[in-house]
Amino acid sequence: MSYTSYNYLFIFLGITFILYTVFPKKYKWTVLLSASAVFYLINSGRLIVFLLLTAVSIYFAGIFLNKINDGFALAKKGLEKEDRKKLKANILWQKKAVVTAAVLFIFGILLVLKYSGFFISAAEFFAGIFGFKPHFKTFKFLLPLGISYYTLQAAGYIIDVYRGKYRATDNFFKLALFLSFFPQIVEGPIGRYDLLAEPLSA
Repeated sequence: MSYTSYNYLFIFLGITFILYTVFPKKYKWTVLLSASAVFYLINSGRLIVFLLLTAVSIYFAGIFLNKINDGFALAKKGLEKEDRKKLKANILWQKKAVVTAAVLFIFGILLVLKYSGFFISAAEFFAGIFGFKPHFKTFKFLLPLGISYYTLQAAGYIIDVYRGKYRATDNFFKLALFLSFFPQIVEGPIGRYDLLAEPLSA
């Protein structure tokens, strides 16, 4: 369902607009989330599982970073300067480990689905230079809708949380809306959570 199709412009957007208008302000964001889920399922079907994997991993990584920060805020009280430095260094290492694991995971999904064929071809090419003629099995994966966009948005979100720009949200569904918002998931632009969270939830 393209953005210029009759079904999108008159049926999908029409129903979404009516529901968004009718629903109380407090729950309008659920209309946008539902519309985004329907739009994604229509266009990518079961491949939505990869979007969910990204959302779940980033959500729990963010919650973990919140807990680390909260624990540090409590633990540093009453500590001497040197002890506080040591604790801060340990906390920083923990945060780096969390954000690194999360980013590697979501970009790993992107690389496997989008670029595995390229890497296999490159490996065969370089092996051929040295006289080897391997024939690796090539897998052709269907690409989830907007995988590059939502992966970059997810990475930007968790890196901002790591840097202390804002706390990670404790609402998984609002994070899922941020990653899957249907007007931008196909053609962008790549959104920033601190700029979109409030408008999407209003």
